[in-house]
Amino acid sequence: MPESDLPGEPATPVLASSVLGNGNEVLWSSPLPLLDSAWGEAFAIRNKGRDSSFYALADKGTLPLRHEIVSSLKKAENPGLVMLEDFGVGKDVRDGTDKTVLVFCRPPEERLWQDLSVPRAPMGEDELVRQVIRPVTQTLRFLWSRGIHHGGIRPSNMFVGASGVVLGECLSAPPSFSQPGIFEPFERALAHPGARGDGTSRDDVFSLAVSIVFLCLGRHPLEGMPEREILQGRAEFGSYAMLMGQHRMPAGLVEPLRGMLNDDPVLRWDVAELEKWMEGHRQAARSTKGQLVSARPMLFGGREWHRARSLALAFSEQPEDALVVLQNGELGRWLRRSLADSSIADRIDSVLAEEGVEKSLLLSRVLLAMDPPAPIYSQGYRVLPGGIGNLMATLYLKEADVAPVAGIIARQLPMAWLSSQQRLEKGQGDYACIFDRLSGMMVRPGKGFGAERCLYELQTGLPCLSPLLQGKMAFSPSDVLTFLEREVKRLEVGAESRQWPLDRHLLAFMAARERILPENLLNNPAMSGSRTDRILAFARILAFVQEHHKMGKLPNLCAWVAGQTADAVDRFHNRITQQVVRKDMSRMIAQGELAGVVNLLSGSDSLVQDEDSFVEARTQYHRIAAELVRGHQQEIARRDAAIALGRRLAVIVSSILAGLLLLAMFIGGGTP
Repeated sequence: MPESDLPGEPATPVLASSVLGNGNEVLWSSPLPLLDSAWGEAFAIRNKGRDSSFYALADKGTLPLRHEIVSSLKKAENPGLVMLEDFGVGKDVRDGTDKTVLVFCRPPEERLWQDLSVPRAPMGEDELVRQVIRPVTQTLRFLWSRGIHHGGIRPSNMFVGASGVVLGECLSAPPSFSQPGIFEPFERALAHPGARGDGTSRDDVFSLAVSIVFLCLGRHPLEGMPEREILQGRAEFGSYAMLMGQHRMPAGLVEPLRGMLNDDPVLRWDVAELEKWMEGHRQAARSTKGQLVSARPMLFGGREWHRARSLALAFSEQPEDALVVLQNGELGRWLRRSLADSSIADRIDSVLAEEGVEKSLLLSRVLLAMDPPAPIYSQGYRVLPGGIGNLMATLYLKEADVAPVAGIIARQLPMAWLSSQQRLEKGQGDYACIFDRLSGMMVRPGKGFGAERCLYELQTGLPCLSPLLQGKMAFSPSDVLTFLEREVKRLEVGAESRQWPLDRHLLAFMAARERILPENLLNNPAMSGSRTDRILAFARILAFVQEHHKMGKLPNLCAWVAGQTADAVDRFHNRITQQVVRKDMSRMIAQGELAGVVNLLSGSDSLVQDEDSFVEARTQYHRIAAELVRGHQQEIARRDAAIALGRRLAVIVSSILAGLLLLAMFIGGGTP
């Protein structure tokens, strides 16, 4: 079939071979490693045969993309941000696989700070304000107006421009994935890099403040200190105290840094307050209500702890020892007597009072009671609810174990986290409905549900990860059918499996993307039936997609279904009917209608009529056979009766003849 005749163009623009939109062409043989990201490899772009000021970032296939903001930033010009020129799917000529490609304007050649582990010359206050703070604040205002959190503000992601720094791109990889923890607010720093989720403009302001500290000093403010110690120090003393320490900052920056580094997001400066400061409106940073400090420390893990937040962090690092402390009641006594915080103790008591709670779940809920804003802790992972989908996608793409993260949803820990918050950021309230629905999907048996369904519900821009589509980018159900029509032999992948062709990813993707997919198609008992039954169940779903999206002919798929289920024609008992069905099948294949093929093989009136005729014929056969047997038995009975009658008559006749002979002898008085 000519490629131009193929139905159902994919939802995301397909970039033919290496040629992109607007005459841009990816030069796969010209990598730009200095512009690589955690998400993709960078390559040079040629435009209409000439060198271009753009570069391409091609997906490595190990991290999800921030699809939800790509459209908002396409061609959105701002002098302080690397601009996205185009995006789509292109074929990597090196291995023939399809890859998502982002096309950006090339940033200035020089990074503000190439390697944060290598000291550089400190910057003065005036230079910082002019070259960094002012342009970054203007860029944050630009992003904030579009509801976008950058999530990558750090000196190594800033480029030296003519009128100030230019921020690097923020589209590839999950939000803040590449950020060192020190540049993130405490709760986000605690979370797994792939599970930080979307942040707010206040989070970007915090990152800018840490960048200012780095640039003022020309080095890492906590150089040589392990990450674990930094987090413990921030939990114990606060981010501002840990970062500033004994360092001397320019006098004019002390107050804004105090406001920008506030650990309380409500009291932390936002973009508007930063703009007022730059306009000369000097304002005092609002003080944070300090954490309660215990009169007597609690000893755990060989160290003394004075605050519930820092102790909760220590518990998450030593979960087995923490469970011992929970069970012996030592924690409750310390909270009430030394920390004088009965509210935390009461919350923990209510958790411990529940019977039959699994140990790992028990610890998760206790840590949530001790430090509600902190990420959910479960089985070694720390996640914020908004980042669960990103982390699941990352684990699936890297073929890692997703069960611990799926368990977080199944145990309804996101719901518990949301209910424990004193206040929610914009959009977080929607999580309650989402995770309430997903927790039911997670524990629901059958294909089309479970962890895979939750993945596609949370990651609306993720392509289908079915093995049938390896190397292809299908962003919609119609994309799936289009690619399978082009390469129908892909359907042979995994044919030896007893579940083939109904893999969990494909069904979950279809169910998540086709909201009106009938429930009976997912709960079809045939999915657990014979090979033919499974193929027909699969074909019914494909047929629904074809009809719903009004796709064109799919003759290759129709021919494949018919060929794989040829034995289904043998279900017809009437040979003439079999011939008619085969003829109709050829017509349906030519028309490319999957629904027609499926109906012929499994649900047509002809099959019902054939079965009724067969039952009737079989009944008539048995009736005639019974009548023949009965007639034969009657014939035998008549013959036996005739023989018996003949024998009786012979005896009677013989007796009469003998009597007559004796009578004649008697009358004649003589002997014979």
